[in-house]
Amino acid sequence: MIVLSIISICLYNCNLSKNNIESLRSKHIYFLENSPFAKTKYLSKKERKQLKLPPNAYNEMLWDLTLDPSTGSPAPQRILKAQREMSYRREQTLSVDQPATMQWQERGPTNLGGRTRAILFDPNDVGNADPNDNYTRVFAGAVSGGLWVNQDITDPNAAWSPVTGLASNISITKIIADPNNPNILYIASGESYSSGQAVGNGIWKSTDSGKTWVHVFGGFQGVDKHKIINGIFYVNDIVARDLGEITELYIAVAGTYFHSSGELPQFHSVNQQGLYKSVDNGLNWNRIVINETNGKPINPNDIEIDINNNIWLTTTQSSWGHNGGEIFKSAEGEIFNLVHDFSEGVGRTELEPSQIDPNKFWVLLSQSNRADLYVTEDGFKSVTPMTTEPNDIDPGIPANDFGRQQAFYNLTIEADAKDHLFVGGINLFKSSNQGKSWEQISHWYGGYERQNVHPDQHAIVFRPENENEVVFGNDGGIYFCNDVQKPYTSIQISKLNRGYNTSQFYYGSIDINHTTQKDIIAGGTQDNGTWTATNATEGINTFFHTLDGDGAYTELDTEDNYMIASYVFDEHYFISYPDLNSMYKISLANQNGSFINNAILDKNLDIIYYDQSDGGIFKIGAAYNFKNGKENIKRFELTHLEFDRAPSALNVSPYSKTHAQLYLGLVNGKLFRIDNTSSTSPNWVEITGEDFLGSISDIEFGTTQRELFVTMHNYGVDNIWFSNDAGQSWRPIEGDLPDIPVRCILQNPQQPKEVIIGTPIGVW
Repeated sequence: MIVLSIISICLYNCNLSKNNIESLRSKHIYFLENSPFAKTKYLSKKERKQLKLPPNAYNEMLWDLTLDPSTGSPAPQRILKAQREMSYRREQTLSVDQPATMQWQERGPTNLGGRTRAILFDPNDVGNADPNDNYTRVFAGAVSGGLWVNQDITDPNAAWSPVTGLASNISITKIIADPNNPNILYIASGESYSSGQAVGNGIWKSTDSGKTWVHVFGGFQGVDKHKIINGIFYVNDIVARDLGEITELYIAVAGTYFHSSGELPQFHSVNQQGLYKSVDNGLNWNRIVINETNGKPINPNDIEIDINNNIWLTTTQSSWGHNGGEIFKSAEGEIFNLVHDFSEGVGRTELEPSQIDPNKFWVLLSQSNRADLYVTEDGFKSVTPMTTEPNDIDPGIPANDFGRQQAFYNLTIEADAKDHLFVGGINLFKSSNQGKSWEQISHWYGGYERQNVHPDQHAIVFRPENENEVVFGNDGGIYFCNDVQKPYTSIQISKLNRGYNTSQFYYGSIDINHTTQKDIIAGGTQDNGTWTATNATEGINTFFHTLDGDGAYTELDTEDNYMIASYVFDEHYFISYPDLNSMYKISLANQNGSFINNAILDKNLDIIYYDQSDGGIFKIGAAYNFKNGKENIKRFELTHLEFDRAPSALNVSPYSKTHAQLYLGLVNGKLFRIDNTSSTSPNWVEITGEDFLGSISDIEFGTTQRELFVTMHNYGVDNIWFSNDAGQSWRPIEGDLPDIPVRCILQNPQQPKEVIIGTPIGVW
């Protein structure tokens, strides 16, 4: 096989003088000290919800780690530029016989889905010999996992497969079909609800029922003098209105405050936000003028079409200082009139028109971050709070807030053809009398005799021609109900994630099962816990759930028959192997360190090291003797006067088999070797490269202990360094790599001159 070599152009000049390095180091430290997340990244999930913050602080940590030391902000727009450059060079250099990419083999899990907002029953799946087989093919798009298709959603054994022609990590928020030509499909990308972290690039289109796709609108447009990132990155909704032979397309393009650092705050798309329309199948788009009282464009959220073909639009909170909660209406699709404006404190707003009464609408909104329901029966001449709202049976979820203080994130409402209402927050509810009373049909762990459905609901989609069958999308992937009208005591909602590989992994680990000579693989995931496969074969495998919550650091030691699994911050667990039944906490778990915490296991000496920093007090915690039972665990701490910033990378020398040796990288670019860590007087040696700039992301070893590789998280720096003298001297080796963060590096043990690196846009 001929391997394609991609030659790229360095987008920024990283060859800096020593004076420039020192100046940028000072700026870097200033930006870290004045991080927009200095007061939030250590908050608990409960505290974050009270402040209307996304429950996951990982993205905040990545902001600090990846910021460009010269500007104080990350620069994801450079990734888009690098991707375009890569695509161009592939086209220029590929011959007929050359593959476009290396062929990778997925290992799994095959049964773990991730956050899903976009679901579509394929309108082309009709005309089958058995009418009951119509509308069984389903497309689904995940926030970070690309587009997938299931050939028969009614078959519990049917597997999902990825749709080619799209990036496998594209953030998909909605998928629709053209009502006048079902072969034409559209995808909206980019999720604005989680502080704009799930960056998309506008609209994609297929004219052959989803087989191939082209990008038709959106993406990066440039950076203005106010450090605003211009472009179409977040499309909250897309709808198609049928006007006979003409299809009108409408999209809700959102802007977001992407947080501040340095001298100016950074915003995404705030100059482009608004409602856009296309009447030529997505070829051209025009923004419809709908402004706030300050003259700035509204920040749209939800678009709906009522039974009389009127267009309705809601808003979410705007970076220009306006709350959400506005309801607009248009009959002809050009002039939108404000028909209602909810009170102060309203954010994301979802609208659902009645399928029977043209004057009846339900409104589900995030009000002071609480989920609230309203109804109008006269086309918004009057609006009243619903007298009865869903009351979650779980006492841990407030009676007046089924969204549990995160309605900005998990909020969905749908009505079927008979105006049976369905809403989702943490769990799912239904009403057979238009909201006069509610029945809870799911619970996040299957308690209280309700169906076990993963929490955080995002999508509810009815099967055409049989609306009793429903597909649900949530943070756990895809769920299917074959008769949602049954009472909760007999309703069946099944998880359908076979092959739907959209989970978000933070960490992963692999080792050999010495009994079967097969692989054991484990990993920690966003909001889905830790998952493990103990006898993994080639290709994709079934994993089983090992630890709840957000999964984080994992490590396997099959020589000594145990694994390490972790929850957020400094909460690490010993789990016996191969039975995986004995489990106990080995760290103090004081919610110190980072949300997704740095940790490393010394397998030679059975010592685990982890970040135990507490605010401005920086330290490494360590535990050993944990194999001999929870009551026999011994712990110690490592700290030093020059250990003056948070850890960002840890590793232990594989060559040090008799005495403990730890390598520690910091967010300010410092690098230490700590010898004899478990002694009463550990020896600290600083081996920072004189030209290091940025936050260290990885520390790895070459063919000997003298060969070291170090990578950096940041934009705007030299990201890959090598030393052949144990860190006494360093040289950059990134060559013509574009200006993108580098997360990790490994040397090829059979070809020592070759290395492989991991980046936000793949493996190099």
